[in-house]
Amino acid sequence: MAIIASTPENDAAVLATLPYLLLTIAFTFLAVVRKSVSLSLMEGLTCYILPETDEERWRARIAKATHEKKSSESKRRAKGARAPPAGNIDELGENSIAAIAMTKNQLILKPFWSHVDRLVFFACLVIVHCVAREVHAFVVASDGGAGSDAEGTTTTTTTNVLLAPLAAFSAVSAMRALVRAAIDPASTPAVERHVAVAAGFIGFAFSLVFLLSSPAFARAFEVAETARLTAGATLAETRAFGMEIVTLAEMQVCVALSALAGFINAALFAPATRVDAPSWDEGRGFVGASVARATCLRVAITIPFVAMIAWFDPLMRDPLGLSESALATAKAASLVVAGAALLLATPSLTQGFLDGAIITWYEVQHDGIALDASAALASRNAVRQKLMVTNRLACKVATQAAAPAALFVSCGALLLAEGDGAGFSVLNRIAPAVAWRTIASYVGWWSCASWAFTTCASIAGHNVGAGALV
Repeated sequence: MAIIASTPENDAAVLATLPYLLLTIAFTFLAVVRKSVSLSLMEGLTCYILPETDEERWRARIAKATHEKKSSESKRRAKGARAPPAGNIDELGENSIAAIAMTKNQLILKPFWSHVDRLVFFACLVIVHCVAREVHAFVVASDGGAGSDAEGTTTTTTTNVLLAPLAAFSAVSAMRALVRAAIDPASTPAVERHVAVAAGFIGFAFSLVFLLSSPAFARAFEVAETARLTAGATLAETRAFGMEIVTLAEMQVCVALSALAGFINAALFAPATRVDAPSWDEGRGFVGASVARATCLRVAITIPFVAMIAWFDPLMRDPLGLSESALATAKAASLVVAGAALLLATPSLTQGFLDGAIITWYEVQHDGIALDASAALASRNAVRQKLMVTNRLACKVATQAAAPAALFVSCGALLLAEGDGAGFSVLNRIAPAVAWRTIASYVGWWSCASWAFTTCASIAGHNVGAGALV
């Protein structure tokens, strides 16, 4: 067993890591032992049931009484605040429907809850580490920058060696959760999987065309440098017909990045097309989002566009006059902010999916067609089945919203860790730092672009009455 000698460099590294290690322990205690962060986000969401058993009717009456109590309290609040979810939308009669707040016991028994819990925890932990790193860097800068040892050698005091491994693990967990949700045979229709595969091929093709046909675009992600260091070959540029011809090593890097892009496109397509922009100003008493949640959702839809343009110098660096280091920080920060905004919007996206059940109920209940007893019973059973399926898939929808958020945050955190110099020290044993930087920047950029354009296409489709694409 090797023993690490006590040297000034090793002692400084241990002292630099200790605050972040203590931060991780403290956050884990608060987020797991005290109360799960994911429960704080998800608990209290409104689901809808058709009460038929005595137990269900009792739960509906309790929810109704709670709603009436909260409604009386909300009248004393500022105008425009959202009324609490209706405990009972219709009377508890033959055709009743009731709104029930989800409890911890209900959430932890749903499929994909473990994925939601893990994704939210690691995304929040990575965000906390990013904030701590920036605060530490600001304090060090205000004190005159890096310190120096007894021999006058400059030492880095802002390195967070935990950030890169945590971010890499969070990114892998996010991709694993997206794949599990996409291929789950019990909850994913075959047509959805087929459309996702088609979206993946389209994403691969577009990505490869962009990387090969635009040298400036490829240089923004350091494709040539990655190819040179990973392939160990000297690259030469030739020109033919006014176009740069990439070498074989560069071609391999472009194909690998495009394969990742296609994979991400396929995984994000279904959750992105589920995003809708409902009428938040109407029906806020029992469906829709509050003003705060609606604003958060709008920000979550907008910020990925900002993160996407950060890699184009004519749109970001040149107008703002940013230096190289400032631009790198802006790219990483935009990804972290985009992920944090989407993470905060996860409850709203999940609630929007749950609200689709009551819309189905109203369409069946008030379609104006008179039904006989048997047809009415069949219709009610169909609606009840729809509500049960919707409630069961709540955590899957939350997983498909939290996973992109964790992916954005992780890619941004990896870029911030690279800025520490030694941030990739653990991952550098597998591949050079430039390769990790290229992967993190391209995956983060492409994820934001794929999510942003697909969600906008979905919202446009809803607005023209096309409905969800999947």
